[in-house]
Amino acid sequence: MKSFLYKYLCAIAYSLSLFLVTIPLAISVENPVVAEPTEHILILGVPLDRPPYVVGDGGIEVDILRQALQLQGYKVEVHKFSHLRLQRELEKGRIDISSRYMAQNDNIALSLAYITFYDVIFTKTSLGLTIDSWADLNGKTFLGWHGFEDDLGDDFKQVYRENTHLWDGLVSQEEQCLHFWKGMADAIILDINIFNWYRKTLGLQGIDTSAPISMHHLLPEGVSYQAGFRDSKVRDAFDKGIAELKESGSYQDIIESYTQVDTK
Repeated sequence: MKSFLYKYLCAIAYSLSLFLVTIPLAISVENPVVAEPTEHILILGVPLDRPPYVVGDGGIEVDILRQALQLQGYKVEVHKFSHLRLQRELEKGRIDISSRYMAQNDNIALSLAYITFYDVIFTKTSLGLTIDSWADLNGKTFLGWHGFEDDLGDDFKQVYRENTHLWDGLVSQEEQCLHFWKGMADAIILDINIFNWYRKTLGLQGIDTSAPISMHHLLPEGVSYQAGFRDSKVRDAFDKGIAELKESGSYQDIIESYTQVDTK
């Protein structure tokens, strides 16, 4: 009798243990626990500060890159590097995107051009200059960036080989603009957005930048830049975002937010 009762109780205990084990299994199948997706933040590499294109956490170039990607649902974290290091960081896979990528690499997907730099000759309208060739600046003093004489080519060098005292190249673009507005040079050769940025910021510092300006488009068409991407799908989304920014007018709004000058 005792043997029978013992076997009966063991059978009940075994059945109960199987029941208890299957309950959580059933629950886990019917109500699976799904991990929340982790949001991937893209690392965007840009050059060191060069107002107004890269300024602090923003700038024309940074805002355009960031907003184009945000329109497509991406979040971006900006890291700054020297020009030489920037390209290498992308190729080593330490960043996802590089602005101004100029190399040819089968592992890097290039975007369409997203920004263009336009170098223009600026003079004060009161001088009444018409500049259709370098010779039209003969006898006038002018400033450019450091090493600009090599970038401008043989035509420039031929005219000014004997008149090196008339021109100078300065490392600081702010100094270039300051010299121009203080009347220390008749003309300045500079990217249009950089010129307008310093016209705006120097004006806020009390420098008189209200004189009417003439722009002379003697230099070749602008220089455009592409961005480099590790992932071609992100590149495609970026190109779409740039198109949307331009179509909506936001692209130009970004530029004007850094360069709009009130000369009243």
